[in-house]
Amino acid sequence: MTITVTLAAIRAHEPCEGGWKKLLHHLGGISKVKMGEPFPLSVVLDSNDLVDTVWCFCALGAKTRKRLTCLFLADCLDHAAKRRRNRWLTDAADLLRRYERGEAKRVDLTRFRKNAEAAHSAVGSAPYIRRVPFIAAYYAAIAALYSSSPETTQYAMNRIADVTIPADERFALTTLRDMI
Repeated sequence: MTITVTLAAIRAHEPCEGGWKKLLHHLGGISKVKMGEPFPLSVVLDSNDLVDTVWCFCALGAKTRKRLTCLFLADCLDHAAKRRRNRWLTDAADLLRRYERGEAKRVDLTRFRKNAEAAHSAVGSAPYIRRVPFIAAYYAAIAALYSSSPETTQYAMNRIADVTIPADERFALTTLRDMI
């Protein structure tokens, strides 16, 4: 299934000027693609970058945004868990997949978020690398909890990207390309 987006939906969420211009140039300008005409989200990945493509999740319908957010984050967290050998990341990934399938409820995500926040506080001033799993797990729960709010989802996804994607950008690119 190809996930599509429209220029109108992207524009409604006020994209950054540089990313917007880059996408329009790639598409041949507004005269070539109508504002309301759907095109594959993968075009954004081809023209811009991973960050801009993830940002475009906010321009998707609520159901698609929730599904894509949960599954993309779960795959990124699983990959990071293998590298870091951390159960928080694995548990967060499992919870996101269960939530996407309807097997976990919002209360489960809220409880997990609170536990991740408490665990992060417990390690206090530990080196940043030791705090990464708790930060990622916390924001993964927020992204799923608030997937109906594009802005909150985007904020949470950006925080997760800050802590998990830099080391694994190639994996994240491949994963996202396969999903869209």
